[in-house]
Amino acid sequence: MAQAMIRILMNNGYNITTCGLNHDEIAEKSDNAGVLILYLDSMPFSDTEIFEYIQTLSNNRIVCAVGKPNEYKEFYRIFPKNLVNIEMPHPANVMILIDQLRRERTINDESVNAEKKHKILLVDDDSTFLQVSSGWLKKYGKYEVAIVNSGPHAIDYLDRFTPELILLDYEMPLMDGPTVLAKLRKNERTKNIPVYFLTGKSDRESIMRVMMMRPNGYLLKTLDQQQLVSRVNDFFLSQQK
Repeated sequence: MAQAMIRILMNNGYNITTCGLNHDEIAEKSDNAGVLILYLDSMPFSDTEIFEYIQTLSNNRIVCAVGKPNEYKEFYRIFPKNLVNIEMPHPANVMILIDQLRRERTINDESVNAEKKHKILLVDDDSTFLQVSSGWLKKYGKYEVAIVNSGPHAIDYLDRFTPELILLDYEMPLMDGPTVLAKLRKNERTKNIPVYFLTGKSDRESIMRVMMMRPNGYLLKTLDQQQLVSRVNDFFLSQQK
């Protein structure tokens, strides 16, 4: 059941990292997580220390618990119920879970952008994608978004401005995404700017090829409005931790 959940969540644009109920493993893998899903089946509720540690990670994160009534009863003896945003009965309806995650993210999205408009550079040779995606990020994410339509234009822009995040098309004529990224990493002023590749290909081989360039992450160009804004919000949330 857990594997089926993972597959459906990934197909809907979520990056999934799994780990056991182990302090060191959770600490290593939770840095960039915007959502914590606790699968209560067979959890050792006697290990109160690990659940106390998970409580410390719940700030600015969506916490979801998936379990049966008797498991929830044991769980809430050691974990504050008010820290759980979403309860899902086992077996979980993953599409309902995704809808609830989006609803919770909408609440979090408002707090992420309440104090400051983060600056993003969006680079893509597709003018329609530029206009639509930048519009979503400006309206629903309330970000400041600069757009350029080629690698050389991106380099020129970055000579003058420093965004907090670059969304960079992987495949472009003249100068593709990997070439732009390589130039940025060699430049002292731009080497630490986070870069997410944009790719239209979701097969494993293509994604592995994209990640070989060691960007900070990737986004599928097929993401809908809510998925795109949520993924970008997740990035800025992770920077606050």
